[in-house]
Amino acid sequence: MQEILPKIYVFSGLGVDHRVFADIDFGNFEVIHIPWLQPQAKETIAAYATRLAALITDHYPILIGLSFGGIIAREIARIIPCKQIILIASAKNRWELPPVYRVIGISRLHHLIPGFLFTYSGRLTQWFFGVKTKDQKKLLAIILKETNPVFRSWAINALLTWSGKDHAPGNTVSIHGSKDRLIPIRNIAADFTLPGAGHFLTVTHAQEVSEHLQLILKQ
Repeated sequence: MQEILPKIYVFSGLGVDHRVFADIDFGNFEVIHIPWLQPQAKETIAAYATRLAALITDHYPILIGLSFGGIIAREIARIIPCKQIILIASAKNRWELPPVYRVIGISRLHHLIPGFLFTYSGRLTQWFFGVKTKDQKKLLAIILKETNPVFRSWAINALLTWSGKDHAPGNTVSIHGSKDRLIPIRNIAADFTLPGAGHFLTVTHAQEVSEHLQLILKQ
């Protein structure tokens, strides 16, 4: 009889997909990568999270969210009770995001930025994501180029205008890089800090992330 593995539900970040988890060892779990749905016109982040929650079949799931995926995981945890919420390079509430994000969101300055700029992977983008090797830069460039523009526009607005003010549940665990330039660690109450890791840490520091995840998932 085939062994039935416990499931974990994984949400990738804004502008990235399941490929950033290619080198992550989740241990003895069945990994379910939740795909991004096409957002509806003027859909709120809460409504979007409700539609994603419908894709989760477990009654008491374990959620893992990377960057924007962590914010979505936090929203889903408001809808359904979760056994564990693991945030990677993400924020537990809006106060952990850089204050400038709220300023941009309130002023709506992000709507003035041409969409094609978000698909460009130059030196500045590589610096923000913390990629260094040729393969890492190539992966980032491919993923940014292939990101659905409708989802990207909606997700950027959702991130910058996120109203999540409540404290995270006690079963929330945070893994963060000390050199994260998109969500700086100075604002984060991290449970595990990876020295030298940036925002692309599931790629650049896959072994360390894997070790922390397996430790957390054994609890």
